[in-house]
Amino acid sequence: MVLVLMLVAPAPAWGQLSEVLVESNVSNATVVIDGTELARTNEDGVALIEAIAPGQHTVELRKAGYWNASVRVTLEPGLTTPLVLELRRREGSD
Repeated sequence: MVLVLMLVAPAPAWGQLSEVLVESNVSNATVVIDGTELARTNEDGVALIEAIAPGQHTVELRKAGYWNASVRVTLEPGLTTPLVLELRRREGSD
């Protein structure tokens, strides 16, 4: 008889999850975390992304006609991390 033991890390409890508050100079921009589109900035250029696992993540902001902006950030359990990502318009874009 062979016994196989698999250890799986439990998912973080709700109180241990993190949030990211993105502030930008552009409304309706897409917020991408680790390659997944998760939100859009509102008319004030703000987006709150909740329930993210703590640890290192890449947060990117994209909008057509603008250069992408990104940052690598370490999120702490149970905290909201504020980020300011400003987009610069590409030359020749209207």
